[in-house]
Amino acid sequence: MGFYICSRNKRNRLTAGRLYECSIAYYGRTPYLYCTDDSGKQRIYPEAYFVEAGVSFAGKAQTHTQSKQQEEYSHV
Repeated sequence: MGFYICSRNKRNRLTAGRLYECSIAYYGRTPYLYCTDDSGKQRIYPEAYFVEAGVSFAGKAQTHTQSKQQEEYSHV
């Protein structure tokens, strides 16, 4: 089980930007995420609908750090 951030809105089911706790489930060789959605039901969704929380937060932090460094160098 892990934490994933939804990357798409699905009416009454998923909200983009929201953190969900999911398990990976395979159908054949294709990975899906099994989680409780906004309606309170447990469903299986394509893995492409989510980004692993650690990956997303790390990417945002790196982008923020790079933009701050560029600001500092532009003032010199």
